[in-house]
Amino acid sequence: MLQADRLVKSFGNHQVLKGISFVIPEAAIFGLLGPNGSGKTTTVRLLNGLLTMDSGSASIGGIDVAPQKPDLRRLCGVMTDGANLYDELSGRHNLEFFAEMFSLKEAKKRCSELLAFFELEDAAGREVRTYSTGMRKRLMLARALLHKPRMLFLDEPTSGLDPESALEVNNLIRRLAFEDKVTVLLCTHQLKYAEGLCTSYGFLDQGEMRASGTWEELLLSAGQPRFLELRGSNLQHRSLEQTVDGRWRIPIESDDGAALALRELVENGANLYDARQTTLSLEDLYFAIIAKERGGDAQ
Repeated sequence: MLQADRLVKSFGNHQVLKGISFVIPEAAIFGLLGPNGSGKTTTVRLLNGLLTMDSGSASIGGIDVAPQKPDLRRLCGVMTDGANLYDELSGRHNLEFFAEMFSLKEAKKRCSELLAFFELEDAAGREVRTYSTGMRKRLMLARALLHKPRMLFLDEPTSGLDPESALEVNNLIRRLAFEDKVTVLLCTHQLKYAEGLCTSYGFLDQGEMRASGTWEELLLSAGQPRFLELRGSNLQHRSLEQTVDGRWRIPIESDDGAALALRELVENGANLYDARQTTLSLEDLYFAIIAKERGGDAQ
């Protein structure tokens, strides 16, 4: 759905992006991860045509990325903290205003659908300045989805939300990707948040894409395999190893590898009491790859 090839962007003498490349498949939730100042927001602005890249190329849904390109705007939806609502207008009037900008047919019907979907019907007539942070976030997301985009850019979508509201937003993101087949690029510096939500990741650091891919691909690139940790008796397997604390484990590379190992254990007469996969957390994996790519300490 999205292809970015060697994107470079500088502001004055400061090079913000240093030739980053990555690919996002259709209907994926791609986490663009990195600390503040790593180049995440600049990347999103380039891909939306708000900034001009110094060099490199990108395409979304087969459309080349370029500034002020109407076809690209129709294809993409954007939700950022900087894209503010009009506080003096009601929630409904905010949506209807932006719907007119997209020249949507049956605009009022579409706005009503979204207000119902985001459970904002009761507050639709109120001025947005009276909305809670969670309500504003939902309205901003509704605005981004007005024209039914195929690609959705989200910049810290749960910042400032309480846990219940954040969970609602996360469930909505999953629904958009897995049911409505919307491709999502999610920018965040909160690694624990991204771990339970994204299907693939890009590790952006100091303007460079240190690694990108699925969880399994990143584990392999870092040389950090998964393990199938076991508790049982009569354990016999060609790759079985014991840890320093006396636990038994088998290195694996994927869910299929875990299933194969369990099958072999049972066929060899093992009595299994407990089996679980263990690996690094996303945060640990991120810093392991950053340190490896920098050739030193990631901290």
